[in-house]
Amino acid sequence: MTHQTHLLITFQRVLTLCLFVTIFLYGNNAATATTEQFRQADSHARFTENKGQWPSHVQYTLDFRNGRLFMEENKLTYLFHEWEDLNRIHGHQSDDAKSHKEEEPKLSSHAFQVTFPGSNQNPSNSAHRPFSDYENFFIGKDTSRWATHVKSYREVTYRDFYTGIDLNLQGQGEHLKYTFTVEPGEKPANIEMVYKGLSDIQLKEGQLQLQTSVNHITEKEPYAYQMIDGQEVKVPCRFALDSNRVSFAFPDGYDKSEPLIIDPVLVFSTYTGSTADNWGYTATYDTLGHGYSGGIAFNPGYPTTTGAFQTSFAGGNPDPFDYRSGTDAAITKYTPDGSTRIYSTYLGGSLNDQPQSMVVNSQNELIVFGSTESHDFAVTPYAYDTTFDGGDTVIVSNVIQYQGADIFIS
Repeated sequence: MTHQTHLLITFQRVLTLCLFVTIFLYGNNAATATTEQFRQADSHARFTENKGQWPSHVQYTLDFRNGRLFMEENKLTYLFHEWEDLNRIHGHQSDDAKSHKEEEPKLSSHAFQVTFPGSNQNPSNSAHRPFSDYENFFIGKDTSRWATHVKSYREVTYRDFYTGIDLNLQGQGEHLKYTFTVEPGEKPANIEMVYKGLSDIQLKEGQLQLQTSVNHITEKEPYAYQMIDGQEVKVPCRFALDSNRVSFAFPDGYDKSEPLIIDPVLVFSTYTGSTADNWGYTATYDTLGHGYSGGIAFNPGYPTTTGAFQTSFAGGNPDPFDYRSGTDAAITKYTPDGSTRIYSTYLGGSLNDQPQSMVVNSQNELIVFGSTESHDFAVTPYAYDTTFDGGDTVIVSNVIQYQGADIFIS
């Protein structure tokens, strides 16, 4: 018998939705893991590389509980959703009787961008401290947009973001920290951040207060320092705000012969556990004690405009290159003690897709039963049935998935 765990998924168009469950997963050594431990296994900032699952100008993304950061060559694009709307949508999808009678719920969202005038075009970037797990994206029938073995990292650095100035992004506790490192002789005055699409921006008590239509963000007063003779020397530093343009001021100057580090911290809703990992539906385990959780992944696409907007949550993510947001099926594998994620695979199409139950058979194959409303649910060319006939037509998509990446849907 092989110890390779496969994944067999059957999706059908149904009107019933499954119950929320919390299941203990048992390993060979009586180790147990709960869905809460699964969440803790994902409780770190994860900068995820782009391998074609998003538009080409996006280099990395960072998920928050109610949104996503898209990192680009010379721009940061933030997308946030109204948290109460997300909860209503989740309840709407979980209500068997009402979900097909009531008007589709609305999702209020807000996107804004931070641009960096004068920064270098195409700065080199590198990701550091990779996570051991990976993700796979099988969204829609267009296989050119599928991506496998997508890695995530704990920090990303842009070299010479400005000439002689590097930019580093990483998590700090439950917050996002970005750091500018200014080489000797270079000018921190060149650093300028322009905020586009905010409802309001103010400077209060040394902190930047950023207001959107769905949340409030604080950028703490920047901390700057230099390492001189092996000692960290604090450098007085403050934000300077001119309309929507932000720069850094150094009232007491600094030693221009030594590197200067500028270290602001953003405070908003925690990124710990993205929306993709919060809505669990089912769980099981295999003969080796690995745990599996099945849920819906809220997968927001790239916003096409800044500012506030509202969409009808008709479900699904029709196009990860589109701003509309929705749910895909998410299958995640964990180590037997539940402490480490091995992989996550996202399956879906243009409407809502969700798993409802999972079992592992005697061949160590993970079998997932679920429902889809998507006419373009991800299938391979030689699938048994590649069309969706509408109504209550059954879709049988049998996915044999090796290590969560290679996919064959029959």
